[in-house]
Amino acid sequence: MSINWSQVFSGVVVGIILGFGSMFMIMNGKIERMDEQIKQLKEAKLVITEEIPDGTGRDGHVKPMPEKLIEIIKEKQRQNVKPGNSENDCFTDEDLSKFIKGKKQDMIVSDLMKDNSFIELVIVIKEMTPTKRQELLDLCAETAKPTWDDLGKISAEGQTKAGNEAEILIAKALSDKVREMTKLSVGEIKEYYE
Repeated sequence: MSINWSQVFSGVVVGIILGFGSMFMIMNGKIERMDEQIKQLKEAKLVITEEIPDGTGRDGHVKPMPEKLIEIIKEKQRQNVKPGNSENDCFTDEDLSKFIKGKKQDMIVSDLMKDNSFIELVIVIKEMTPTKRQELLDLCAETAKPTWDDLGKISAEGQTKAGNEAEILIAKALSDKVREMTKLSVGEIKEYYE
């Protein structure tokens, strides 16, 4: 029996071609699966980077940070409580009496309830863990300039006792309102949007 080398050679060539072909098909399948996994990872990363660290949603809208409530309180205090620049230029007991009689802190809260950005902030605060939310709201309720007595000097860095009391009334009214609203569902909070 003689070996037909051309048939052997043809068989080897066909075997090599089939081997490479099947290897190519297997590799192609693996590449497709890897491409799909990479795509999924990229999508997962987009969700993380767009919605958690900087507060930006997929629509490009930046959610307010919960600490913004402290800024709002300080701004409302600046707008409604005369700074304690000197004994002749300060928030007096008479000013405090008018502030309380006029229920100024309630008017401030009422005005903010018409501000959609404030309502959005309430939703962000509601989404915090209960412990973090409580810490924030407790801190907000105490936000006020120190009294001149606390500072040991008369300075715009501080406030009269009357001014400090008015600032505390504003801080407590706002933090209490947010605390009350966070007990509502998100849907109920959104009903406040104008």
